[in-house]
Amino acid sequence: MLIVVGLTSPVEIEATKQAFSHYYTDFIIEAVSIPSGVNPYPWSDEEMLSGALSRAHGALKEYLMADFVVGLEGGLQELDKYIMVKQLAVVVKDGNIGVGAPSAYDCPLGILEQIKPEEESNRQNIDAFFGEEEILSKQG
Repeated sequence: MLIVVGLTSPVEIEATKQAFSHYYTDFIIEAVSIPSGVNPYPWSDEEMLSGALSRAHGALKEYLMADFVVGLEGGLQELDKYIMVKQLAVVVKDGNIGVGAPSAYDCPLGILEQIKPEEESNRQNIDAFFGEEEILSKQG
């Protein structure tokens, strides 16, 4: 069985592997870099879902023979507090779409003050806050 992930981050590839391993034992995961088409830091569930679906549909266009394609997109969602949310879209080859979101957690105030949805430089601000380079790529 072939599963294609619409981004190449090791964290998201491993998350996909872990999720599918609960249901299947024999599968191969391929990763392809697909643009999300949304802001670098989405600020709503709708924008995260749009990005995840764009990645999944883009992966399907490149791997028509895939059994499953997966698009993931992270971002911020405001409720009573700001929280970090991960959206997941799994598109089954016959067109059926399943959407899920794992647990969310409070985003530290120090980071919120530095993040603007449309700016790529936010990655450097987040790295500086945690004192680690490419933390989003390594830990999600």
